[in-house]
Amino acid sequence: MSERDKRHQEPASLMAAVAAIVEAFLEGQPLHLPAQRLSRWKEALWQARAQDQARRTLGWSRR
Repeated sequence: MSERDKRHQEPASLMAAVAAIVEAFLEGQPLHLPAQRLSRWKEALWQARAQDQARRTLGWSRR
């Protein structure tokens, strides 16, 4: 599998996606990301945020 193919695979997790973006940025590579992929990452960020807020709410309700 080529390096380019590896970069275009779906990330296994949100942290993998963020790491791939940061790595490409630090290497000075242009980020030609399809809007569809960006929207999926954005949705994953919102879901993670909602889950974090839900955990905090449940944590407060148990006290």
